[in-house]
Amino acid sequence: MVVISDTSVLSNFLQLGRIDVLERLYQELIIPSSVAIELQALQTNVTDLDVFLAEEWIHINQPKDKNFVNSLKRKLDPGESEAIALAVELKVDLLLMDELLGRAVAEKYGIKISGTLGTLLRAKEKGLINPIRPLIDQLRGEIGFWISASLYKNVLQLAGE
Repeated sequence: MVVISDTSVLSNFLQLGRIDVLERLYQELIIPSSVAIELQALQTNVTDLDVFLAEEWIHINQPKDKNFVNSLKRKLDPGESEAIALAVELKVDLLLMDELLGRAVAEKYGIKISGTLGTLLRAKEKGLINPIRPLIDQLRGEIGFWISASLYKNVLQLAGE
């Protein structure tokens, strides 16, 4: 399975201290160089980002079509733009992205998308985490990841919690 990630999902899992979930779900993750730069700029205190970025299951790649990337940058940030461009070029199975505008653009190119919450649900289905409520509460409280009350309730219902 070829999976590319934007910054937000990686950042959330790093801050949750559960980056292992992504490794166990996907075994290999491709990130654009701009995502690596964005992660380093966030400087989470949770992990050594240089060590994380050097992990064998993380591959940093650069999209070839600079014109396509530049056209995407008119609406999106560099990480989202490069992630979508790479997803199109590599014909990925899944793009990890939370931002609504980026997701809408990716969907126009037929890219399958999952965000932080969808990934948590998949991890629960695979038996990698249980329950997910404490992680979602940590996202909302400590990490500042905005989740509407209705989405919160829906995700917990889907998780059977």
